[in-house]
Amino acid sequence: MSAHGPETDSPIVGRPRIAPAGLILLWLSSAALLAGLWRTEGALLWLGLVGFSLLILARWLAPQNLRHLRVSRECPSRVFAGEPLDWTLRVEQAATGAFSTILPGGAAVEIRDSLLPRRAPGLKPGPLWPGDRAEVTLRTRLFRRGRDSRAEYEAVSLFPFGLFETHAVGTIADRLPMARGGGVLVYPPPVVPDALRRELEWARFELAFPHGFEPEIGGEFRGVRAYRSGDAVKSVHWSATARVGEIMVREWDPPAPRPMRFGLLLHTLEPAGTARLLRPDRWERCLKLVSGIVVFCRDAGIPLTFVQTAGCSDTAAIESMRLPEQRGYGAALEWAALAIRSGASQESVVAAALADLCQSCDRVFVVSDVPLAQWRKLPAIAHTPGSLTCLDADSGIATTQRTAPKKGRKAAISR
Repeated sequence: MSAHGPETDSPIVGRPRIAPAGLILLWLSSAALLAGLWRTEGALLWLGLVGFSLLILARWLAPQNLRHLRVSRECPSRVFAGEPLDWTLRVEQAATGAFSTILPGGAAVEIRDSLLPRRAPGLKPGPLWPGDRAEVTLRTRLFRRGRDSRAEYEAVSLFPFGLFETHAVGTIADRLPMARGGGVLVYPPPVVPDALRRELEWARFELAFPHGFEPEIGGEFRGVRAYRSGDAVKSVHWSATARVGEIMVREWDPPAPRPMRFGLLLHTLEPAGTARLLRPDRWERCLKLVSGIVVFCRDAGIPLTFVQTAGCSDTAAIESMRLPEQRGYGAALEWAALAIRSGASQESVVAAALADLCQSCDRVFVVSDVPLAQWRKLPAIAHTPGSLTCLDADSGIATTQRTAPKKGRKAAISR
């Protein structure tokens, strides 16, 4: 949450309302006063007057208990939806005001953070003298992706003696810098179905050993040496063999390791002439798949090129990014947290994006909230050279592997 003003801002304290204990004292004092007047007994009159005086004093003290409290929060700036969110709520008593030097503040007070569920217990700081503070670690879960900017608190006081109930509302001051734009940024929960996880793991294994364990002829030529058991027949150097009189083979330096890169394309391409009801739940599941692929690549250390042709965010529309070169994998997760569906993608745009991804990436994952059967065989997808794994929001998955070589790169091995 972004800071909302200086810490010297005081909470807005409401008008005290008499509590059940105060009502009982009011009725007893009234009864004693009336009985004393009726029977002309001084003791009853004094009891009634003392009761009314106590109520008047409590009515004045009740709001003073809340006026000099300062509430702050130390909270993570980013979290995945559904994961536990722990933060520290701190209450301090300002060292100002005549009341704080006579009686402590925060007595009989419960403070509730706006991030907490309605029925969750809040913080009960207890008596706080000037300069004192109390803190507690709270836990909750945020289930809606996006930016959660709630920074309010409510304090309920029953001071003194539970005679009056006083409510106050204020703004929580943040102790740590929050996400850009303010608030806790809630990422979509990463979802990787079993079929998709198998594809990701297989692609990682396949690209780790793209040429087997045998050096590929075509690397830097080192020289010739005597034949050893296991050498390939195609590596025999026949001229040297004839001169030396024994079998000699060429020796090559293996090509330098080429870092693998995955590609991820998000689109909303639909066949021409089709009309269907847009379902927000499909879009949300689609973003969860995107988050799952990004998190997998982040944890495995796989560079990722992310391209989207459908969504936009409330900050800036991102069309393409290379991770981790551009602000790390968190940039794609941030986009997914704020993404808003903005209509169907154009087939020409999808085709161009796929062509670029297939030229620069070893394996491309294509995700859409449109059912897989409607777009997988469209020309923009079917005529793209490269190894594609296509997914939809219902976890449908189809893998198309082509062996057409790409300039300067070796095609992925087909399964």
